[in-house]
Parts: sequence; structure tokens; C-alpha cells
Amino acid sequence: MKQLFLPTIFCLLLSTQVSAQSPSSVDKGVEIYDWDACLDTMSNPCINECATSEDTDCKDNCLTLARDKCISKGLTPTSHFNED
Repeated sequence: MKQLFLPTIFCLLLSTQVSAQSPSSVDKGVEIYDWDACLDTMSNPCINECATSEDTDCKDNCLTLARDKCISKGLTPTSHFNED
């Protein structure tokens, strides 16, 4: 019985540490998905209109507007988003 007690305690402590770290990585993944989904949803209709536009900055303007809308919804740009 003593032989199983210490390994069991060790495993429990190790699993507690691993599970304590997991939500933050999951949350980060969700944040990236939410940001990307918002950016796509907000920018795609505008970008589709750029096909008939003569404005050379049309797509950039669409992305900027979409970014601002997503921020106003409370989302934050993800680290892989290029801030120019």
C-alpha cells in the first residue's frame, strides 16, 4: 500500500499542474478563432465590393474598418495579426 501512495500523490500533483496550464492555452486558441472569425465576417462583404471599386486601397480600408468593428465588439487583435 505504501508503495502506491507516493506515486499516486505525485501523479495527482502533476496532473493538477498540467490542467492548471491548459485553460490559458485553450483560451488563447479561442481568442484567435474569435478574432479571425470576426475579421473575416466583417471584412468579406466589403472586400467583395472591392472587385468593382477603383480605389486601390479598398481591401486595406475594409480590413481597417473590420478591425475597428471587432475591437468595438470587445475582441482584441491576436498576436499573429500584423499591426501596420
